[in-house]
Amino acid sequence: MFSRESQTRVSGDLALQYYFGDEQTFVDTGNGLQRLSSDKRFSHWDVNLDGEHLWNLGRLQILLRDRFTGDIYSDKNQISRNSDYQNLAELESSYFLSETVRMRGKLSYDVFEDQSFPEFSTDDFGGVLEWEKLIRRNTFLSVGYEAHDVDFEFSPLDNYYQQDAYLKFFRYSPVRMTIKALHRPPEKLDSLMMDKETFQDGTRDLLIRNGHGAVAARIPEYSLKEARTEFLPYQVDSPMTFELETRVRQRELYNTLERSFLEGQVNGLVLFQLSPSHTFSIENNFSDRDYARQNLTDNVLSYQRNEGEISHFIFFNRIMMDHRFEIDSVFYKDQPDFDYVDWTFSSNVSYDVLRNWNVSAYNAWKRVEYDVPRQFFTNNDYNVHSLSTQWKFSSKVSAKFILDYERRTFKFFTNVIDSSFSKKGRDFRVNWDLRRNFGFHTGYKWERERHASFQVNDRYEDLFYVGSSMKL
Repeated sequence: MFSRESQTRVSGDLALQYYFGDEQTFVDTGNGLQRLSSDKRFSHWDVNLDGEHLWNLGRLQILLRDRFTGDIYSDKNQISRNSDYQNLAELESSYFLSETVRMRGKLSYDVFEDQSFPEFSTDDFGGVLEWEKLIRRNTFLSVGYEAHDVDFEFSPLDNYYQQDAYLKFFRYSPVRMTIKALHRPPEKLDSLMMDKETFQDGTRDLLIRNGHGAVAARIPEYSLKEARTEFLPYQVDSPMTFELETRVRQRELYNTLERSFLEGQVNGLVLFQLSPSHTFSIENNFSDRDYARQNLTDNVLSYQRNEGEISHFIFFNRIMMDHRFEIDSVFYKDQPDFDYVDWTFSSNVSYDVLRNWNVSAYNAWKRVEYDVPRQFFTNNDYNVHSLSTQWKFSSKVSAKFILDYERRTFKFFTNVIDSSFSKKGRDFRVNWDLRRNFGFHTGYKWERERHASFQVNDRYEDLFYVGSSMKL
């Protein structure tokens, strides 16, 4: 039952791009707006690397994993681009006390470096200890403890220690199949079909082996003159996953009671695997948070929150569709006027029109509604749309064109920060895959961002770029 094999896996992708062009912004001189033009020259690293090694030592399993993600720009202070990277190292082990009981432990060290806003950079040292019991087939019950010590490099007043205790229930229901009897009455012979009874057994197979498939197709596999019963496999239930977790979280700031809190959570997930390419899921997360000291000025207020999501994914006939609907509701205990609801619907559709031609569309609509809108916390609508098409001229050369549109509308209270705007973007790229996992690309992109009332936020950008990418 317990193997003694070791496994190593390394995967990831790297992309390097160099941009050059110009950017136009505006400044308010007091006598009107003045346009400022600046040359843009910067490089961009997009890095995603994963590596892990697994030791199977009988009942003991040890997993060493490291994940690095980076979105790194040579110019750290750009209006529309943040430069940051993150490295997560984990050492996880599990030991089977018996065939039905397992102990699991994990140590993690997570470093996040925000080069554009250093005050958000953190070092997170964490650990998990969990006891898991197989209570019946495909059903597990887990009890665990999790702790994190988080340091903010440039804002030590925000350093905190967080600990969680949780109870988790997991159930997987595999597919259930049965046999369904299908009774077929006698059928009339089609004018192109021949009577099977006039041929000896095996004639049809002999014709197929000798290359006479067109003739063999006119001989039925069974006699159509007689009633028959066929027994076909029939799926009764689809595979289903059910998860339910209750968690208690306590966070303590080292230097102040403010923003320290105690929170209770109930999290649930139901996933239906209707087919290998068709899934439907419902997820809900409820939390109840009480702060040790509330602060109305900074909006540090005790609340209850419920986040729900319904998602549907299907792939058929070269069409992929992924739809999600989310509702995020926040109810403040002592300030009910601050309550708000956040609605989001997103749709991602991809269609391989031809073998070498793909068309994709992404659309998202978002609405935030406050019970009583106020400055910096006001109702707003946001939507983003992206249409892309890609054509492969050969196995190595392809071209991609993207149209983007983004719009946000603030209601009741607007200012230079909460400013209604619309943004259009175009991106045309040519890819040359020199090898299966290495290639070059070049392209041109532009953006036009226009604000309804605060034109000082307007921004125009035109950029050319060249780059290369590699997959591991």
